Amino acid sequence: MIVGFGDGINMTVLNAYAAQDTSHERRYVFNLIYMALNLGVVIGTLTVGYLYASGIRYVFAVAGLCYLLLLLIIALTFRVPIKAKSDQAVAQPLKLKSDQRWLLLVLCGLTFVIYASYAL
Repeated sequence: MIVGFGDGINMTVLNAYAAQDTSHERRYVFNLIYMALNLGVVIGTLTVGYLYASGIRYVFAVAGLCYLLLLLIIALTFRVPIKAKSDQAVAQPLKLKSDQRWLLLVLCGLTFVIYASYAL
């Protein structure tokens, strides 16, 4: 389940960063991401085949190490400029009615259950 959440976080960061790229067409950028993910599946499957012979702990240790490495890369290289808020443009919090809040919670819960069952 932790791996599933880690993958979700990784894809969110990757897609958000790719969507900000204005030097290439979006179709080109997302096609490259798709191909890189498929290459990663091939390399990951190959690596797991060798690591599993030593024990399942090594498989999860290497996966955790890869997540930590990605976190380090994100922390050191991705810089997103944050604009300062002006005093005049203070956003008001969104007010939801109780039935809207209930629907939103149900949708979030269903998304969590579907994703957790898919990841497991």
